[in-house]
Amino acid sequence: MDAEPKPGGDDASQSNQSETNFAAHLSAEQSEMLGKFLLAPVPRGEIAPEIRRAARKNSDRTWVIPGVMFLLMSLVFAFLASPVSVLNDWRLDREHREATGFVRNVSVTHYTTRDHKDVYRYEYTFGFTPDNSTEVVVGRCHPADGRRWNVLDRVQIWYLPGNASVARMEGTRLGEPGLLVGALIVFAFGGVFWLIAILSRKRLEWLLANGVVGEFRVTNVVWVPGGRNRAARVRVECERADDKTDDGLYCGALFRQPKNKLKPAQNLKDTGRTVFGLYDPRERERGKERRRLEIPEMWFW
Repeated sequence: MDAEPKPGGDDASQSNQSETNFAAHLSAEQSEMLGKFLLAPVPRGEIAPEIRRAARKNSDRTWVIPGVMFLLMSLVFAFLASPVSVLNDWRLDREHREATGFVRNVSVTHYTTRDHKDVYRYEYTFGFTPDNSTEVVVGRCHPADGRRWNVLDRVQIWYLPGNASVARMEGTRLGEPGLLVGALIVFAFGGVFWLIAILSRKRLEWLLANGVVGEFRVTNVVWVPGGRNRAARVRVECERADDKTDDGLYCGALFRQPKNKLKPAQNLKDTGRTVFGLYDPRERERGKERRRLEIPEMWFW
């Protein structure tokens, strides 16, 4: 198999290692595809779908899963808070009629938080007779200001003119305020996770189109176990082999089936074989010591 020519970059220099076969363990088709990709001028207009798909599969998807979980939780909170109840509360605040009613039932739910604090949730069932009517209307509401009532207590009822079924006791809300706030907070957390995932994807797409090609030598391979919010991965630390004036530490990460890639990555370090990688030269300009590196041949391991 003929040796591949060395890809060029903005600051890549020619060396005796230009005969390095950057994908000797890959199939001929994959090797040719990677060669065309790395030799393409920047910005790379057309990127083979196989390359883009392989790069995305190897990317960090840690942020996507908690993002989905938080967004789903926010939907549950929003459902429990009932957006219709929130709207009706707003309508009652703007316009309402008053009538005298009484408390029919008090429902109390108790639970304990992780820090052993007791929390009580109250729901009141009330009844009243609207003006110009003989029928008793029954409704439910939740306290909003800490006040408490007992069964048969007389209370003031606010109800919507023209629709007495929309009613609540004075000093209460139709929906639980805490659930709506919880929905907004959880949704915000989910949005942050999704934003991080989107920015990470955009950064990868930028490197695919604009990343400078350099020649690197693996100096260290580290197994990073997964945690609560992080996926297990293999961190590959590299140094520039084609530019001795660049003493920055370039770090690549392998997320897809990392255990299967630990041994091949360690083999690169032991043999000293150089690899071609994509990096962002702006990180060097900003003086960043640890710089992101994407090693295309590792996407196909």
